Amino acid sequence: MTSIIVFKLHYGEFLFTLNHYNNQESRLGHYFRTLYNIIKYIDTTNGIDRQFYVNIVRSQLCVDELIILFYNCLSCFGNEKFKPLVEKYGILEGLSDVYLLKPSHKALYNNTAFQENEVQCALG
Repeated sequence: MTSIIVFKLHYGEFLFTLNHYNNQESRLGHYFRTLYNIIKYIDTTNGIDRQFYVNIVRSQLCVDELIILFYNCLSCFGNEKFKPLVEKYGILEGLSDVYLLKPSHKALYNNTAFQENEVQCALG
C-alpha cells in the first residue's frame, strides 16, 4: 500500500470517530461547556495562581473524562476555544496515548497539553 492510501484509511477512521463523537454532543455538551467556562474563568481572573486552580479542576477528571475531553477539543465544539486552554495548562497531563483510539492522534496536540506548564500569575 502506498503512503497516500494508508493516510486516507487512517484519516477516514479518524473522521468516523470524530463524527460519532459529534453525534453525542447533546448528551455531553453541557458537561464540556461547564468545564470550559470554569477553565476560561480561571484563565481570565487576575491575581491568582492560575495553574494551581486548573490543577484542582484537572484532579477531578478521571481517565475516561480525559479521553472524551481529548476528542471534544478536536471536534468543532472545542477546537477553537477549549483546545488552546487545554494546551496552555496541560490539562491532559497523565493521559497516556494507549488510551486513545490511535496513539498517532496525540500528534494533533502540542506537547504542552500533556504536561503541567508554568503559567505566570497575573497580579492586577
